[in-house]
Amino acid sequence: MNCVIFGYRGYGKSEGTPSEEGVMMDGMAMAKYVFEDKGAEKYIDRGNVFLFGRSLGGAVAARVALEKSFPFKGIIIENTFTTLGDLVDNMFPFLKHFRKYLLKSKFETINIIWKIKRPILFCRSERDELIPKIQMDTLYNSAIGALYKKYYTIHEGSHNDGFRTDLIGYANAIQNFVNECDKYTKDKNIINEKEKEKFSSIDYSCSNNNNSNVDNNKSKVD
Repeated sequence: MNCVIFGYRGYGKSEGTPSEEGVMMDGMAMAKYVFEDKGAEKYIDRGNVFLFGRSLGGAVAARVALEKSFPFKGIIIENTFTTLGDLVDNMFPFLKHFRKYLLKSKFETINIIWKIKRPILFCRSERDELIPKIQMDTLYNSAIGALYKKYYTIHEGSHNDGFRTDLIGYANAIQNFVNECDKYTKDKNIINEKEKEKFSSIDYSCSNNNNSNVDNNKSKVD
């Protein structure tokens, strides 16, 4: 397995100043390198690429996942907030009526998560001191467009070190998700081929159905 890891502008040793637009551009640049750079071809199986984002990275991952030109096989979102405003309200409730004047960035993941069509694994640390449970639950329940979705709880984990508290369980959850993505992707391709064969020789009309049902039943890997 090969990993592509990068630092947003203004973070770590990366130059520049962080901003919502800037870090989103950085995420897009990373995805473009993975799927389009000729030099990366020999290191990357482009039919088997997963996108992972934790905390702020989850918001960036959700946005990058919307781009159809980047065919990620699955998305993993860990300890991520619904919006930056919701996070600030939780951490600093006394600023609730003033945050619209203070925040320059929004990171409104809740407004785009339903648009993602690819499989999604949501990982949440039970003892996350920054992101309340309800925000990860809301993201999960709002991901109504996902081909497949799973919710995994790290029972002893905090915001930054959840994976360290249960390495085996954490690794197994990701491996199981990868395996399910293989199955769902394969099944989807079979269905698409059957549909093409079924309708290739006849005339037909389609009607749009705009009704959506939110899946409120979460399953956990313990």
